[in-house]
Amino acid sequence: MNGHEPRLIDTGRGFNLQYRGHSLYSSVDPEQPIRRRAAEASIAERTLVFVPSVGLGYGLAELLDGLPESAHVLCVEVDQALMSAALRLAPEPLPSHPQLTVVRSDGPGRIVGVVRDMGQGRFRRVTVVRLSRGYSLHRQRYDEIERALREEIETYWKNKIILAHLGPLWIRNIIENLPEISRCPAVLGASVGRPVVVAGAGPSLELALPLLRRLRSTCVILAVDTAAAALREHGIEPDLLVALEAQLANLQDFVCCPQVEAPLVCDITCSPAVVRRFAGSVRFYTSRFHPLALLDRMRGAGLLPQEIPPLGSVGVAALRIALEITDGPVLITGLDFSYTRGRTHSRSTPFHVLALQSATRLEPVVQPGYRALLSRPLLMLTGKGGGEVMTDLVLQGYSASAARMAVESGRVFDLDDEGLRTGIPRAREADRLKELWESAADRPARGRLSLSASPPGGARMRLDPFVHEEIRLLRRAMRVIERRLEPLGRAAHPAAPFTRMEEMTLRAVDYLYFSFPDPESLPVCRGDFLARMRASAERHLRLWERLAERLCR
Repeated sequence: MNGHEPRLIDTGRGFNLQYRGHSLYSSVDPEQPIRRRAAEASIAERTLVFVPSVGLGYGLAELLDGLPESAHVLCVEVDQALMSAALRLAPEPLPSHPQLTVVRSDGPGRIVGVVRDMGQGRFRRVTVVRLSRGYSLHRQRYDEIERALREEIETYWKNKIILAHLGPLWIRNIIENLPEISRCPAVLGASVGRPVVVAGAGPSLELALPLLRRLRSTCVILAVDTAAAALREHGIEPDLLVALEAQLANLQDFVCCPQVEAPLVCDITCSPAVVRRFAGSVRFYTSRFHPLALLDRMRGAGLLPQEIPPLGSVGVAALRIALEITDGPVLITGLDFSYTRGRTHSRSTPFHVLALQSATRLEPVVQPGYRALLSRPLLMLTGKGGGEVMTDLVLQGYSASAARMAVESGRVFDLDDEGLRTGIPRAREADRLKELWESAADRPARGRLSLSASPPGGARMRLDPFVHEEIRLLRRAMRVIERRLEPLGRAAHPAAPFTRMEEMTLRAVDYLYFSFPDPESLPVCRGDFLARMRASAERHLRLWERLAERLCR
């Protein structure tokens, strides 16, 4: 045995474990202080208890004894030698308990996967309980795992709240957009032979406009919808617009520039009012916001446009689309991820125009929504120029998504000197821009984006039977709901579980209830759930029947 292997030491008051010159427990009393700490730990309901390092398992039994039924202990060991020691040398075997999971892994990926398998909705928080000094041997790894667990659960509940608010609207928009989706070709199959500039609508866009005018003839400009008016104000016609918003807010983006010629690329959940009223051609993409059976059936019927990850921000979605349509350099501007001097958007955008219209002698020019944004928890973080900029957790999350895409692709560059520092390489210097353009010199010499105008073959023919099949599935589910609901009323307690056939029927129409705030896995045979599901089914049946009538006209 060498000095780098775990060694069991009998202290006379319990066993200690020595490893790499460190004792994992007190050399005087290894067991009792740890057991007391575990027994006295105050654990709230629905808590994921993260125990970094197994050690000899001291304290796990005491921790489990006082654990609420809705909590769970996740013990992680990143060191293979210590894990082996826990299994071989521990005076007592590790507890076997339904509320304990012990995992050996050296990174956060697998640990997050374990929690997903448990169901993130079971937990509302993460609490760390350290039961040995094994944590200090690999502090950085355990801290990374803790951060990943907190982010996973926080993200789950943020998404749950978003789904509860916007999920029904997204489904309604998808149904109403289906005729347009079926007639439009995919945009992500396009190939661009020039550098692509992604133009966001942040205040820093103003500083980049002179450069964009100089580069215009040699690049493709992909702009978010809100930036279109600012670009056109300076004589710059974008090649492609990207829209994401499911609500009517997008309409104001086109009031200021109603005759945009560039194609509009929008999410399938985009507001149908924007899709129908846009003067130019429309293309669609899919961001799969939830693993719905409806989206799987759309894909099987050839009705689901190409997918990108759900990104939340139209600017980040535009960056992802740019990376999909070119394998050359992508430059970004106007993606500030911060608030600047009372402004959220560039001049000439609808937000700026409305601020000017609303200003009076007593009311300064403040862009709409800025005061509301100040009510959020704000962060002061480092900006691109080295000073501090004001941002929040939402924008910080978007900036992290953009930075990850930039790192993974290795071909994203930032044109701006303002905004939140993201780590994306800067490209304002003339020599750097020249180098990027020369790297694309062997591509077709054209700056405009050309998209096929022909829809996918037979798409419209597939839509009619698809809609009628959805109506049939929904009516069958409604019969199951009625049959089960009649004897239950609105009781909140579960009745006999669904039969296998009933559950399959209801899971086929999971878009009816995926946005419900219930913590447990759905569907459940409970009166209150079934009553809400019936109301949702009636609303969606009207949407499908209205679409069927629209297709017949």
